Amino acid sequence: MRRWWRSFVLRRSLRRQLAAVTHEQHLDAHGRRLWLLDQLDNYLDRWLAFAALGVPMESLLRDDLFLMLRHGSTLFTEEIDQLPPTDPAPIAWQSFVLLLVGLKRSFTAESLSRLRSDLTAVRDASATQE
Repeated sequence: MRRWWRSFVLRRSLRRQLAAVTHEQHLDAHGRRLWLLDQLDNYLDRWLAFAALGVPMESLLRDDLFLMLRHGSTLFTEEIDQLPPTDPAPIAWQSFVLLLVGLKRSFTAESLSRLRSDLTAVRDASATQE
C-alpha cells in the first residue's frame, strides 16, 4: 500500500474514532483533548519501546506508530488551538510538537526521553483545565 494512502487511512480512522467516542461519551472539548492525550500516550509508549529495542530510527520514522503520533498531534493541535495561548497546556504542547517534528532532522537518546516528559507535562497542564 502506498505510504500516502496508508497515512490517509490512519488519519481518517483516528478522526472517526474521535467523533464516535465524542458522540458515545458526550465529550466536551476538554474530554476530547484528554481522549486524544490517551491515544498519544499509547502511541508514544509503543513507539519508544521499539526504539529501546534497537529498531533503526529510519524505520521508526516511517512506521504506522509514528504516523499516528503525527496525526494525533495534528488533531490535538486543532483541539488545543481553541484555548488561550497563555494557558499552560498550549505552552507545554509547543515543546512536544517541536521535538516531534525535529526528530526527522536529528534525534538523540535525550530527545526520545524528552518526548515522554514533554507529553506528561501536557497531560499535567491539561488536568488543571477542568
